[in-house]
Amino acid sequence: MKSLVYFGVVFAFLGLLLLVFKKGIGTIYDKMDLTDREKSHYKNLVVPLCGIVFIISSFICLGAYFTSGDIRENFVCFVENNKSVFYLILGLVFSCIGVLTFFIRIFGRESKLFIKYDIMKRQSGSVGILIHVLKYTLLPLFLGTYFLLKYFRVIP
Repeated sequence: MKSLVYFGVVFAFLGLLLLVFKKGIGTIYDKMDLTDREKSHYKNLVVPLCGIVFIISSFICLGAYFTSGDIRENFVCFVENNKSVFYLILGLVFSCIGVLTFFIRIFGRESKLFIKYDIMKRQSGSVGILIHVLKYTLLPLFLGTYFLLKYFRVIP
């Protein structure tokens, strides 16, 4: 359980580093072969959001460590008894993401809605497009189908 404290402190430190030094970290993107729109997106949005995610993760880890054992055990029992609800939620979320990206690809709006699409297409060609399709369309559809089948107990 002490590992939760270590993870919490490290996550908080990383999150604060990203938030405090976001301008310095953002200069890394100036050296990359990106358009000005992509550079500003990464500098102003991605780096601060990563810092916030690290800080939220630290609160979760530290909160899990400092809660009493009874609350922790009750939460674990609740999750084990209601696993099917979590499978349903995960399945629906992943399926919706996969179907949304599938329709975006059908209507040809990839370059407008996916910022990394043009970068991957420019740097890797058809392999980059294939990786993008696998990562953002097929993987969410596969995971959504898997979790929905787990919910309906088709898969044990």
